[in-house]
Amino acid sequence: MSLPLDRSFDACINRAAEGLRVLMDVVRFELNESTLSERLKDLRHRLVQVSHPSNQCHLLSRESQADVSRPSVQSNLPKPYPDLHSLVEANSRRAQEALRSLEELSRVVDLNWARGYELIRYEVYDLHKEIANRVADLAVVQKMDFELYVVTDEKLSMGRPLTEVVRKSIKGGAGCIQLREKNANKREVLSQAKELRHLTREEGVTFIVNDHIDIALETEADGVHLGQEDLPL
Repeated sequence: MSLPLDRSFDACINRAAEGLRVLMDVVRFELNESTLSERLKDLRHRLVQVSHPSNQCHLLSRESQADVSRPSVQSNLPKPYPDLHSLVEANSRRAQEALRSLEELSRVVDLNWARGYELIRYEVYDLHKEIANRVADLAVVQKMDFELYVVTDEKLSMGRPLTEVVRKSIKGGAGCIQLREKNANKREVLSQAKELRHLTREEGVTFIVNDHIDIALETEADGVHLGQEDLPL
């Protein structure tokens, strides 16, 4: 039997399940966290069970061919995620927003469903915080790859462009690049820092700015190197 809002239920259940699935893959394969993975797996199972057996009605109402938001070959590509944290944030919000929609839609049909989706939504809030903290910890660990730490020096570059030297250093295994140009003025250092920040972010390499904390902040560098004679933080 067809129920009110079946297409909306079907779409929101899919969105919530897909968001949780992405989080589950991150937790399982990137964080190697079995406990969090099991909790997410349980939530996905409970999500489907809340309105069971009406889920079959929702599925029968699906009209993906006629969906006005269905993408085509000509559709714009989605924006890339700059890092794992952004991926987690986007899919956590996706699941939370879908669950909120399910909760509101259920108030038209069955208040018990609304309570079931509400409880799951709050558990997703809790898991979001835990996963985000673990991802942040992982990012710090990955940024501490100092086995091969390259410090730039225009004199030692023998006339080669800075970006060429840095790119070849990364290709040779450098895990961290420090921009150190003592003889350049601050505008030149800022310009160089912007170029290297783009390059190191693209390559997933740590980027440190020597001396200039303002330039490090402006370019979103991973850190700043301060000597004993430099101004403190």
